[in-house]
Amino acid sequence: MAVNVSKTKAICIGSKQKLSVTSNENINLAINGQQIKESTCEKVLEPIQLLACRLKQKNIEVTIEWIPAHVGILGNEQVDKLAKLTLSKDNIDRNISLSANEFIAITTELYKEKWQARWDNSDYLWSRSVNTTVNKKPIFYKGNRYHAKTITRLRLGTTLLPGQLGQYIRNVSSMCNTCGIKEDLQHVLIDCSKHAKTRQNLKINLNKVTPQNLNVKILLDPPKEN
Repeated sequence: MAVNVSKTKAICIGSKQKLSVTSNENINLAINGQQIKESTCEKVLEPIQLLACRLKQKNIEVTIEWIPAHVGILGNEQVDKLAKLTLSKDNIDRNISLSANEFIAITTELYKEKWQARWDNSDYLWSRSVNTTVNKKPIFYKGNRYHAKTITRLRLGTTLLPGQLGQYIRNVSSMCNTCGIKEDLQHVLIDCSKHAKTRQNLKINLNKVTPQNLNVKILLDPPKEN
């Protein structure tokens, strides 16, 4: 309150001075034995009473005034009158236009629903099997660009593994040198014996999701932590 803010200044004023302090806090205060209407005001009132006594000893007259915040401000007074008027109404039916933020939120939700519907009916079977829901910006984009690019390639299935684009771009055999079968993403992440130790370490160190059986879906689109 303004009383507390002015405390140091008030004490330093010379004797036989008058100090008038106003407050627009929504609180009912009383001094010199008057009744306090709000019990929660007691903690605020006590230091003010002590301050008033100290000032009185210095022959400084203290006047504390309650001034509502809306007094003298036309717009605020009109709002205050309207707010009181609504108390006499049983029902209020008013067509109020949307704010800019509300409009953005609603349109964002609508386009996301349409985006999801188009995605659900798309022909991208691999991508849909990994990315079941659309998202404006995946969480892994918070990392550096190299990691984001690598994860995106894995999720889209556009890797340079020999069993995928690598056989054309790198001009290599599509077969795994260790297992003798097609070396695609499914094989490298889940089946290849060459990466068994790394895969086992991954299972041990997963701290958010610890499924018994790993699959491509869980690795590339893990369940969100609750």
